[in-house]
Amino acid sequence: MPHYGHEGILEGMSLTEIHCLDRIGSLEWPNVTKVAEALRLTRGAVSKVCKKLIGRALVESFQGTGNRKEIYYRLTKDGRALFEEHQRVHEKVRVEWQSFFERYSESEQAAILRFLTDVSGPPIQTDGSEGTEKPCGKKSER
Repeated sequence: MPHYGHEGILEGMSLTEIHCLDRIGSLEWPNVTKVAEALRLTRGAVSKVCKKLIGRALVESFQGTGNRKEIYYRLTKDGRALFEEHQRVHEKVRVEWQSFFERYSESEQAAILRFLTDVSGPPIQTDGSEGTEKPCGKKSER
């Protein structure tokens, strides 16, 4: 069984493959549609990634007993080990970030959160009128 150390967890794998593996390990009865919705990817993209994960022996496909057409995915033993290591890394990072943000007061944390929310959303552009903001690139309704 391969060893998935903390440093090499992503070695040789794309971020999409890791996220797909994570969704397969997290979802109940994961299929292409559920994984695609969870990752906000096309079903074709997820199907392609799942084939790679199957080729790496991290995931296997199977058919449900009720619907012979539907293909589901589950983690193999090695896939489960990688999934669990990925979960541990995420938890470690979460704890580190939590510790980092505890250095700031609640009002500073609120300002940081507001800033990060603003920069992660669509760009805002003012049209010159006070208090009227609109997403960049969109025409205003008249």
